[in-house]
Amino acid sequence: MRDQLEGYLVLAAAAFRQVRRFWLGVHWVAERAVEWSPPVDAAQVANRLAPTVLDNIEAAALAVDDGPRTNPGPWCDRCSYRSLCPASHTQRWEPVYDDYDPDD
Repeated sequence: MRDQLEGYLVLAAAAFRQVRRFWLGVHWVAERAVEWSPPVDAAQVANRLAPTVLDNIEAAALAVDDGPRTNPGPWCDRCSYRSLCPASHTQRWEPVYDDYDPDD
C-alpha cells in the first residue's frame, strides 16, 4: 500500500506545485477512521520519492515490453494456454510412446 500512496503523493506534488507539505491518509471506512502519515515536504517528494516511483514505472513498462513471464506451478493444469506456453511444455508434458512395452 505504501508504494501506491507514494505514487499518489508524487502525482499530487506535480499537480499542486504551490503546496509545500503533504499528508497522506488512509480512510478506514468500516472503522470510521483516517490514519495519517507524517508530513512530507515537497523537496523530499522531488528528491527521493519521484525518482523511486519513476524507476518502478519504468521497470513495469520494461516487464510488459519483454512479454509475459511464465510462472509454472500446479495451476498450469487449469490454464487455457498450456498448448502455447513453453514453461508448460517443459514442466508438465512428457513424451508418450505408442510402442511402449512394459516387458522390456
